[in-house]
Amino acid sequence: MISQIPEGWFFTGEDHQKYFETGIDTIVCKVGSTSAFIRAKQEQTVEGWATLGQNIRADQYRGKRVQLSGYVKTEKAGYAALWMRIDGKERELLSFYNMYDQHIVGTKDWEKYSITLDVPDEGYVISFGMILGARGCVWIDGLQLEIVESSVPISNILPGEEDAYNFDFSLWDHKSKTPTGWRVWQSYDDEYGIKLASDDMVLGNYSLQIQAKSEKPHGYTTLHRIISAKKFQGNRIRLVARIKVKAAVRAECYMQIYNQDEQILSCADIQDAPLVGIKDWTDIQLVLDVPDESLFIHIGFLFAGAGSMWIDGLSLEVCDSSIPDTEKKLPQHPQLSFAQMGESQLSCAWKLMSHYLLDYEAGLEKKEKAFDQSPAYLRAKRTNQTFATLTQAFEATLYRGKRIRFSGYLKAQNVKQAGLWIEMRGRDEEVCVMDDMGERALVGTKDWGLYEIIIDVPKESEWIQLGSYLSQQGCIWIDRLSLEVVDASVPVTGRKPIIYDRPINLSFDE
Repeated sequence: MISQIPEGWFFTGEDHQKYFETGIDTIVCKVGSTSAFIRAKQEQTVEGWATLGQNIRADQYRGKRVQLSGYVKTEKAGYAALWMRIDGKERELLSFYNMYDQHIVGTKDWEKYSITLDVPDEGYVISFGMILGARGCVWIDGLQLEIVESSVPISNILPGEEDAYNFDFSLWDHKSKTPTGWRVWQSYDDEYGIKLASDDMVLGNYSLQIQAKSEKPHGYTTLHRIISAKKFQGNRIRLVARIKVKAAVRAECYMQIYNQDEQILSCADIQDAPLVGIKDWTDIQLVLDVPDESLFIHIGFLFAGAGSMWIDGLSLEVCDSSIPDTEKKLPQHPQLSFAQMGESQLSCAWKLMSHYLLDYEAGLEKKEKAFDQSPAYLRAKRTNQTFATLTQAFEATLYRGKRIRFSGYLKAQNVKQAGLWIEMRGRDEEVCVMDDMGERALVGTKDWGLYEIIIDVPKESEWIQLGSYLSQQGCIWIDRLSLEVVDASVPVTGRKPIIYDRPINLSFDE
């Protein structure tokens, strides 16, 4: 294996540089003498994903049906898939498929996969590639992009319709050990179990209990499902649940409305006021409008902690428009101050995120001050194999097409890697461009210093996410963050993928 980005391809993703690598392989091949690979740098599950992709102009494919095909092989993959998307001139998403319904998981030998999409007359860019998430390795070989007959069926870009049933958890899949129609995802191995609890409920004969299997779990788990929005279109809906927690670091409930392009139209959650510690039965209510163009509704619950979360009294129904909606909207401006309620706690604008959520903590520091006010800290409670970020998101409207500087004062103690980071995401939540300081990141122990990221905000950006991150160990302190528009003469520290006129180097031998 040779670690290098193949000629003509771009390598991007979510924390791809820290946790993944790409290159060519002259040993493991299916067609010809060279394949390409994406590989996680460590065996443990990480938060993030990486993609090897290419952008080409759609000129010669407009009004035609195109098929991307290739051979794929995986080894201990968290998930892997081919993907292809068609964008318009303003980078608006016209068509997309990422094998969401047939992700390749675990270890699989070479097998041929294909994606078929129609290229509309307004198509401007065709993007395609391979993605790997969480862990493992994926190889790709024998790629082809070709025009096919209209008789070749297009790939299913929409999730299947599913009615809202089994909200009382009375139907049970004994093979997967989950309620029928529901799915469980865990950020770190198998740390949580799910069962029916007949000794603690508020309605019926039982509640659903999510329970940690050990006293010191690392990550979190989610219980979630997708429901067809068809019968709710044009109405206001209400998700009601009763939740009880014990020894919870974070317990949440969420609801999201998606359209046929898998774009979020609206969302509601309790992230700003999650249930923590010990809480008796608490009524939760999320209310959203379902636009006519809605395709499906995604609802779920998140739990992290050494104890349990109980769910009961769950229902989803059409409600009167007089009931206020609880839609969560992104702010137009970042809220870069860390203090809330007079220095007593970290502002709710900031959120701690990590697959190893319980291995990190964040808050306001009282001792390590660079200036008058208390800085924020992000600390690893125990050495681990992934990273955490203290982050927030806001609309990109005021910054589109401009060059911005994100800066702040940082101090580090015994860190593997730490720094500032910022990324811009498009309508389909894809990363348009990002910078995580790369080789400029902090390593080891560093006293207070001013650091900055200068980056262009693409016109197709919908929202911006920024913050600080810490990898594996140690502590980082953050103070006096600033975001400002700068002149175009100021050099950038991030870059954007380029677009080619035609597919190149599909055999990865250049």
